[in-house]
Amino acid sequence: MVYLTNIASSSRYLNWFEQSWHQIADFTKKNRLDGVELIVHHDAPDLTAIPPNLVQGLHLTYWPVCLDFLRQDKEALLRQFGNEENIRMYYEGLTPQCMINHYKNELRIAKQLKVKYVVFHVSHVELAHIYTWKFSYHDREVLDAAADLINEVFREEEGEITLLCENLWWPGLNFLDPDETERFIKRIQYPNKGFMLDIGHLMITNPRLTNGQEAVNYILDTLKNLGAVKEWIKGIHLNMALCGDYLQQDHSGKAEKLDQIENIWDRFLEARDHILNIDVHVPFDDPAIRKVIDFIQPQYVVFEVEPKDVQQFAHFITAQNQALGRMP
Repeated sequence: MVYLTNIASSSRYLNWFEQSWHQIADFTKKNRLDGVELIVHHDAPDLTAIPPNLVQGLHLTYWPVCLDFLRQDKEALLRQFGNEENIRMYYEGLTPQCMINHYKNELRIAKQLKVKYVVFHVSHVELAHIYTWKFSYHDREVLDAAADLINEVFREEEGEITLLCENLWWPGLNFLDPDETERFIKRIQYPNKGFMLDIGHLMITNPRLTNGQEAVNYILDTLKNLGAVKEWIKGIHLNMALCGDYLQQDHSGKAEKLDQIENIWDRFLEARDHILNIDVHVPFDDPAIRKVIDFIQPQYVVFEVEPKDVQQFAHFITAQNQALGRMP
C-alpha cells in the first residue's frame, strides 16, 4: 500500500513549509508517508519545483452545483445564481465545454507531475438543500451526468493514469445502492478506473454513529452489501466525521439566513461554514479502522485531514499512523 496525505498548492499550506516543496517532501518522509495527493490552485507556484515522486495523486476540481449546468437548464441556473455573469464566473464559462476544457488541463498537469491517479467527486447539491436534505434530484440523475462528463473528458486519454471516483453524502455516488454503483462504474468507458472511498463521507450518511467502532461496523456492512462492486475500490481517504449531533439539529434558521443573502459568493461562504461542521476531516484514531483497510486492501491510503497549522498536521498524521499500527 502507498500511504499519502492531502495538500493544496495554496499559500496557506505552502507557507507552513516556507514555500519549499522539498520541505514538504521531508515532512512526508518524517511522518512515514510516501508522498501527497495534491489539489492545484489557479495561483499555484511553479510546479516544476516539485521533487519527483512526491505527488502521487491529483484531486480534480469539484463543482458541487453541477447538474443543472451540465443539463444547460438556464432557468434553474438563473434561479440559483441570479444572473449570467455569476454563472460564467462559477463555471469559467457558459457551456459544459468550459468544464471539459478545465479537466483536460488538469489532466495535462497530472501527466506533467507523473501522478498515478486522479480523484473525481461524483455528487450534486443545491445550496439550500445542504440544510434540508430535501433533494429534488436522485442518485441516478447525478451519476449519469457525471459518467457522460467523464467519458467526454477522458475520451482521448490512453489510460496511463487511474481515475478514482469519490463518494459524498449528497445525491450521486454514495455507495448505498450496489446496483446504481455498479451501473455507474460500468457506464464509464475509460478502462483504468475505480473508486476512492472517503471514510468520513460514508460516515455522514449515518448520523446515528457515535464512535469509531460503530463507524467501522457500518462501513463494513455497507461494503459487504456492495458485493463484487467493492473490488473497484482502489483508494481510501482516511478521516473521521462523527457529526450526528450536528446533523440532527434544527437547521431551518440557517436555511432562512442563507435565503436572505443576495450575493451568490456570500451564499457559498455561508454554506461552506455549515459543510465544515459536517465534513470535519479529523483523524480516525480508533484502531478498529484496520478491519476496513484489511477488508479492502486498497492501493492508496490517503490521510485526508484538515489541520489548522503544521504542528496539528503532524499530530493528525501520527494519530492515524498509530491507529493503523504503523508507528515503531
